[in-house]
Amino acid sequence: MFIWIPKEQDSIGPALAKQARAVHSYAEAVVTVHLQETEQAEPSWDKSGYHFDSTIALFNKRKAATKARLETISCISDTCLTPTWQGRIDPFSLAPAISLELLILISIPVMLDMMRVKNSSRYVSKKALGQLLLLANRLEGIQNVNEAGVQDVDNESADDTTFGRVITRAHRRLNHAGLLNEVQPAND
Repeated sequence: MFIWIPKEQDSIGPALAKQARAVHSYAEAVVTVHLQETEQAEPSWDKSGYHFDSTIALFNKRKAATKARLETISCISDTCLTPTWQGRIDPFSLAPAISLELLILISIPVMLDMMRVKNSSRYVSKKALGQLLLLANRLEGIQNVNEAGVQDVDNESADDTTFGRVITRAHRRLNHAGLLNEVQPAND
């Protein structure tokens, strides 16, 4: 009797990249809203009482980031249960660690948004947001560190914001896993 088990497609990288892009979208929106005076923005308190800390637009971006995290966790769990897994990102150690770093990242703009911090650029910089997009591209396998033309991610002083330090730590995890300059070939 012959049992054919199809080779699993590597879906962890794209799932993590989607989560990173959702975190980027939310963090960028929080910084933009808080740079402008939000006198016109109405709190999103609705009759159901589910959220009162944010505008509707920011709440929707945070909701999308939460959904992306849940999809990533599901993808990692499914991959761990697949006996024929062969991918770039290890589902047993590296993928959960990167997903946790992205969870830490989302907590920073959430707190800035909920507490209405006016000087949010002290915690999230434009440079750190750029590093987050680079991280998403690296996770997807479409860009390496050398192509990006950015500072060395192992440099401790690359970005001194809270957001930047967490992203640097995630880049470092990818470097130590040997994904420093690995780019996937385009599917044609």
